[in-house]
Amino acid sequence: MRPFSFFLVQRDLCRDDLDFNCINKINWHSNTMHDSDDVLNAFKWILGREPESGLNIDDLRSLSSDELRDRILSSKEFEEMYRNRYLSIFRFFFLRIPKAATTATYRAFERAGLRSLEVSREFPDLSEAYSSFSLISGHVTYNEVIPRLFGLRPIFLALVREPEQRAISLYAQARREAQHPCHDEVAERTLYQALDLGGIFFEWVFNNQCRFLTGRHLFEDVRAILCSDYYIVAPVRNANRLVAAVCRLTGAPLVEVVPDNVGDKKVVETARAQPDFERACTVLKWILTEDRKLMEHVGEFYISPGLLQILPKSLRGAI
Repeated sequence: MRPFSFFLVQRDLCRDDLDFNCINKINWHSNTMHDSDDVLNAFKWILGREPESGLNIDDLRSLSSDELRDRILSSKEFEEMYRNRYLSIFRFFFLRIPKAATTATYRAFERAGLRSLEVSREFPDLSEAYSSFSLISGHVTYNEVIPRLFGLRPIFLALVREPEQRAISLYAQARREAQHPCHDEVAERTLYQALDLGGIFFEWVFNNQCRFLTGRHLFEDVRAILCSDYYIVAPVRNANRLVAAVCRLTGAPLVEVVPDNVGDKKVVETARAQPDFERACTVLKWILTEDRKLMEHVGEFYISPGLLQILPKSLRGAI
């Protein structure tokens, strides 16, 4: 049987491993007074021991369930136990949105020594892959990942970029690389013409960051999924903070992202010189509305509420 502390720390990451008969022995959603056995069992299941002699059990009995849990989880003893025993079981999936500094960030994860696996659109049963890798990454969407998790609940990582800049950078990359899926649509067209075509390139731009992260198009739906699942999301300018958060959660050495794209300013200038660039901007303003809402929601750094709840206070402050 897993200790009850496993439920408190990793509630939904491995819910198939839990013994719910053990969990239900204490009514953790009750705010009424507990009996002495409840307090004793809380210590046994969370810390693996009985309360120390001299501890006033009656004082603990008067606490609500949340207060009793927080009292134990905020102790130095539990934080040390958590760090030693549980950090290693965090699982991460890096949703690599195209043209959002994800290649350089993935390389940083590799330099940190994380056991990582890069997948394409045809990838394995992730419930098996996570037995060997702590970080899985790919240019794949949330909707492609979810069916292959088979009950596991990883922490989704992502970087998001200012939508118009990302669209222009994607356009330039597709023109430059003959093997790019959008190359034929943009090679002989201006940015506006490529968007007006309504083909693959349009799909890769149209609120694509929202759809990559959550499989949803409207931001209200996106926000609900960001809140209910486990996410750490940062704007590209804070890629180092994303990497540092993962390093601290896994105990890996801190590393920094080494930028590998330095020509964006020239790309924007080239696009602006096109005669119908203003028309392209009008289209982008319309089709990137939800992505802009996403950027505003993420702000400087975003951690989903559910993930914050399972982190000790010392780690919350560190990331």
